Amino acid sequence: MTAKEEEIDLTDITRNNSQPTLISITKTRREVSRQLQSRVCADPETKEHGQSYLVVEEADWLKKRQVTALYGGTTHNALEVHRTAILAFKRYKESQAAAKKNIMYAFKEHHFLDLQDDNGDVIGYTALELFEHLIHQYVQPEDISDQVTELHKQL
Repeated sequence: MTAKEEEIDLTDITRNNSQPTLISITKTRREVSRQLQSRVCADPETKEHGQSYLVVEEADWLKKRQVTALYGGTTHNALEVHRTAILAFKRYKESQAAAKKNIMYAFKEHHFLDLQDDNGDVIGYTALELFEHLIHQYVQPEDISDQVTELHKQL
């Protein structure tokens, strides 16, 4: 690892020792998003939000302060020289890996059994897809109203 590469920091991620709920999933999404804000993104549309678009759904992304467009993932290639584009893509991949590692840390491995390959690895999924999996697998429709009320109190 070079001096410019950032370590994946798990200290601000709350470890969840029970079944995922809407509250724990939302809390982890906010913690990971907050951490990704400090990672530089070459697209000027991300403003001070850095790489946090990796775990934010499109509708919520457009509500963020000063964001006027969706991150397309390739818009910076037209603006930057080839070397800068490569660096931006490397930062994107590092941030995506950091976000996934944080999510995998926050929830137990058995919560992702459906996504594991033959070797027991969770590969080929984005951080946003991991959050969607947790919500679809563990958040029951009948519990949503109670959890939304509790989440509102916590926020």
